[in-house]
Amino acid sequence: QQSRYLEPRETKTKDNSTQDTKSTSRMGQGSSSSAHASSSPKSSPRKQSKPAGPPIKKKDVDELTGSTYFTEAEVRRLYDDFLRISNSIEADGLIDGEEFCKALNLNSHDISSRIFSMFDRNDDGKINFQEFVQSLSMLSTKASLEEKMKFSFRLFDRDSDGYIDTEELCQMLNACIKAQTSLSMSEEDVRELVNITVREVDENGDGKISFEEYKQMISSDPSRMDYLTIELGADRN
Repeated sequence: QQSRYLEPRETKTKDNSTQDTKSTSRMGQGSSSSAHASSSPKSSPRKQSKPAGPPIKKKDVDELTGSTYFTEAEVRRLYDDFLRISNSIEADGLIDGEEFCKALNLNSHDISSRIFSMFDRNDDGKINFQEFVQSLSMLSTKASLEEKMKFSFRLFDRDSDGYIDTEELCQMLNACIKAQTSLSMSEEDVRELVNITVREVDENGDGKISFEEYKQMISSDPSRMDYLTIELGADRN
């Protein structure tokens, strides 16, 4: 079953990914599925049972509402989601890589693993609830364009050296193509597209893309970051 966060917009992302193979100015739009939690107005919302797990402490809720863009009600709903994911394989109160990839339900394990590494802020191989909420906060409707650009840039910058080089861009594009079962490109076409993209964005001619160059490209069309926006639906309790 598709993750609740990914379901409504995955088709849009697939369309954008297909368009990306024909246009070099849309970098960033097909790198991961976006999040959306609104229920269809035509169907009755299914009431979900509370997942097994200890109740969240009020002090933890207060801490997260103070450090993220989420309200108390949103934090509590996210806690239920966190428990469902963390209990999906092993009920240990933590989300491991397998549980995370299962929740995202993407065809590309590479993309899922890359996003997991960004949520796992202390690099211990697990995502705790604080990491879960703080990472999702950067993708909320209240997060700034700057925050979304930083998240997206880090998604491409696999070695965290502050630049996106051609190999990193090739790896991400290949992962996106793998995630879209209806899309196919040869390795030669992928590299040609990547080289054209880097030439268009790389203003100082060093053969790689800095954050400032990436930021300038995104700022010219902020809608490129729309895929990095989650919307929490109405309270399901």
